Amino acid sequence: MASKDCVYDLLDKLKDNNMDYLLITVDKGAKANQIELYYDATTAESEQAMIYSFHKMLEQIQSDKHPDGEIVELDYGTVSQEEMDEYFKIEEDDEDEEI
Repeated sequence: MASKDCVYDLLDKLKDNNMDYLLITVDKGAKANQIELYYDATTAESEQAMIYSFHKMLEQIQSDKHPDGEIVELDYGTVSQEEMDEYFKIEEDDEDEEI
């Protein structure tokens, strides 16, 4: 397995710059992959933004639109609180329908 020094350096830099973050690493091994998730959300709004982004990333990965090995950067720009509120309202509505 690879050294995690670069990951810890990145996390330190994010903290030093007062940035909230969500980071997933996959260390590919011969027999198994080691997957780690790091996050720090200092506000409820940051938590919502992370959940929103995670769901959007999942949709992108499942769509399989990018060839293996290609770096994918998903830049959502500025996402308004209203947009996130609407997104979470839709999820809550879906959960209510299942009950």
